[in-house]
Amino acid sequence: MDFNGLTMKILRTLLYILLALVLVAVLLSFVGPKSYDVSRTVEINAPTAVVFPYLKSLKKQNDWGPWKKQDPEMQVSYEGEDGTVGFVSRWEGEKTGRGEQRISAIMGTTVETELTFYMPWGASKSTGYMHAADAAGGSEVTWGIRGENDFIGRIFGVFMNMDKGIGPMFEEGLQSLKQMVESDVNKEYKGYQIRAVDFPGRQYVSAREKVSMADISTFMGQHFPRITAALDQANLPMDGAPSGLYFSWDETSGVTEMAAAIPVKSPVAIPETEMITVAAGKALTIDYYGPYDGLEGAHKAIDEFAQSTGVKTKVPVIEEYLTDPQTEPDSKKWLTKIYYLLDQ
Repeated sequence: MDFNGLTMKILRTLLYILLALVLVAVLLSFVGPKSYDVSRTVEINAPTAVVFPYLKSLKKQNDWGPWKKQDPEMQVSYEGEDGTVGFVSRWEGEKTGRGEQRISAIMGTTVETELTFYMPWGASKSTGYMHAADAAGGSEVTWGIRGENDFIGRIFGVFMNMDKGIGPMFEEGLQSLKQMVESDVNKEYKGYQIRAVDFPGRQYVSAREKVSMADISTFMGQHFPRITAALDQANLPMDGAPSGLYFSWDETSGVTEMAAAIPVKSPVAIPETEMITVAAGKALTIDYYGPYDGLEGAHKAIDEFAQSTGVKTKVPVIEEYLTDPQTEPDSKKWLTKIYYLLDQ
């Protein structure tokens, strides 16, 4: 038997098979998708200013994303300041594999990340993106991933539908995000019900000064009757409840810059007053029932809630005094509506 001839025949056959496989792989790489962009969207009953901190925080994303549920033993580490460009989240798990996510850009209510997946044949990079936009019910949040397929990726793309593979995981994560945000926004916090609402916008006739915190009641008592009397004399009705507008609050000095303010429908000139316009927008609010000296607890609740969720607020802080103490002697029934305007 000619063993050398047989060996050469086998080698030639293997070579032909190998060449055929290479040719098929090359052809598939030409046929396969050169790029990908997979995304899913969900509506959340909360304003974008409340939702966006949940998107740009990679630590929070680890809580609402589907990966931890898929691989509870997954190890995660962080580097940098969360929610800022350059922050890195690294993970490694038996089911999730090994990779990292780096915040590469934050633009308005959009955050982009550079995703690196470490595969057996090398590192694969993609761009992750999350965006929050205003919607009728609150916000519309989109979560997606896009990138270019390399040679191996184009081959796999012929046989694997990336949209069907990754899309359901995005859907699961977004539903978890929706439940988390809506629960946080509408739950009782520190004994107070904090809600996200639309502030309608108002124009105020106001007396604005720096006032000792101990003299706030005196300041209000001095200016509310004066402004109200001037409006009555001018036959101009109030367009809402008497309000306190707070522009600064310095615990160290015990001084606040504030205004005793009466809302009106149109500007009016009254001596020793100024017009202050507060634009319409999203806000956090608490309906506080009780005497005015107990308002501090409600303010601290909103402050701490905003800090814990990463929500940014802006001045002025608004207190609307909806109950007239002269007609309701029981201070436990006095209603003060507190607004913290969201910085969107």
